[in-house]
Amino acid sequence: MEAIDLTLEFGSARSQASTRLQTFSSAERASSDRGHTEEIKALRTKQLHEIAELNESFQRKLIGKSLKDHIGDLKNEIRDSEASRLGQVSELQKRYNVDIGDMVAKNKTEVSVLKAEVEKLRSKLEVAERDKAENSARAENDCHELEIRLSERSNLEF
Repeated sequence: MEAIDLTLEFGSARSQASTRLQTFSSAERASSDRGHTEEIKALRTKQLHEIAELNESFQRKLIGKSLKDHIGDLKNEIRDSEASRLGQVSELQKRYNVDIGDMVAKNKTEVSVLKAEVEKLRSKLEVAERDKAENSARAENDCHELEIRLSERSNLEF
């Protein structure tokens, strides 16, 4: 919108300057007979300088407006890009936090199952050790009884 306003402003100023130049050209032709040619040339030169200054001013304003618009567009792109990246990071954090939470829960469950299995195996080991001790004691008793019987038989035979 500002660029349109600048264009209209410049067009109006240029039109006015052009009208003045035409007026000076007409006046220059008319006054050449009267000896005012130098004054007219000086005024014409002044008008040409004013037009050149208007043109430069318009170009600076237009370039400045264009740069401001471009900078604004870049800022918006950067802001949108940052928001998009933050959204992606947030989504990844949520996903990984959920994944990590699930993994921790799964590991805790597995640990509980393994602890239960270890307890079962310990119980079986204790039972096996008791059975072994009992069997060992029985075997010793049986051996001892057999030795006694054997010695009794040997004593009987002699």
